[in-house]
Amino acid sequence: MNTITDKTYKALSILSSASWDRPMSAKEFAKRLWGDDPDKEYLFNAHTNCGNGACAGKKAWLCAGSLLGRLRKKGLVSRSSLVIWSGYVLNDKGKQAIKEYEQNN
Repeated sequence: MNTITDKTYKALSILSSASWDRPMSAKEFAKRLWGDDPDKEYLFNAHTNCGNGACAGKKAWLCAGSLLGRLRKKGLVSRSSLVIWSGYVLNDKGKQAIKEYEQNN
């Protein structure tokens, strides 16, 4: 398996706290990934109008959703949709990628 990057490892580590009965939303993922980074503060403060009305902080959700989509395309995370919760969880391939990264670094 290909080794993952530091950024991918950080993203997968954040998703490791999500479960199938409580998947992580893009909004929650964005807060955990960039919430403390002063360089990414604009993602949470800017107003965005993408056809569904203006919304503050929407850039963070969109960027996080894009990253989650790329991880899903690589097969490292899965999408879970329940009646109450909808979001992403780490799958077996993602867990294996974390283990390999930790063994190699």
